[in-house]
Amino acid sequence: MPFRVRLAGVLAGMLLAAGAFGVQGSFAASIVLSLNADNTLELRLDSGVRIRASSPPAVLAPGTYATVVISEVPEFRDDYHMFHLTGPGVNLQTDLLAGDERAEPHTVLLQPNSVYTFRDERNLALGSIVFSTSGAGTGVSSSSGSSGGGSSGGGTTSNTPVTSNDDAVGSKVLRNQGSLAGSVTTAGKLTLRFKGKIVGALKAGRYTISVLDETSHAAFVLQQLRKQPITVSSKAHVGRSTKTVKLTPGQWMFYSSPGKKTFFIVHS
Repeated sequence: MPFRVRLAGVLAGMLLAAGAFGVQGSFAASIVLSLNADNTLELRLDSGVRIRASSPPAVLAPGTYATVVISEVPEFRDDYHMFHLTGPGVNLQTDLLAGDERAEPHTVLLQPNSVYTFRDERNLALGSIVFSTSGAGTGVSSSSGSSGGGSSGGGTTSNTPVTSNDDAVGSKVLRNQGSLAGSVTTAGKLTLRFKGKIVGALKAGRYTISVLDETSHAAFVLQQLRKQPITVSSKAHVGRSTKTVKLTPGQWMFYSSPGKKTFFIVHS
């Protein structure tokens, strides 16, 4: 059953995102809060660490995080949700009904020496993800394993710093990060995926984006907030279009003009 569009929620989310990314800011890293296709809650970090409800507690560095809440369950078998991230200074709630892709960007400030919980208030049987923050200025570790996207239990111990960054972001050369798969359906619906998953957050770098456009009534346009748009597939074009793009840190969107804008985050 298709989700209802709530205009007020869309506007609120867009204003929040624009306010967060319209100015230069310093982000500790990004967090993806996901309901996976197998109906498991998961928290994904830049370092590759994945934390699930059944995982041992994890420790993150305090700071401001670019955060995406996303559902990867196919819409035809998805349920209604009320995702909730709560803890000192944070009370993020969303039902993801504001957009077709069911992904929302937010910004959260995690306080030092605090405990946070992420759960679905309408589906408590999914369990809760609990994590804490270290003292100010200390590193990030996780006693949960990087699950590799498959298993749902805990795993091996990982002490990977979330704030590590091997990319030369800000230099003239951006690292090649791989391929993005876009599509425009005959109904004019746009999607963008990376390694088979709906895009919520990407690492800065060069990407090859390939768009399969099935209609001459919609385009596929990629744009960073307050920057010039990049047309990957024009409105008149039908077929596959490929382009190499440089994604720099900030808020990005893809859309067909006119049409709904779908936002995602690019982090350093």
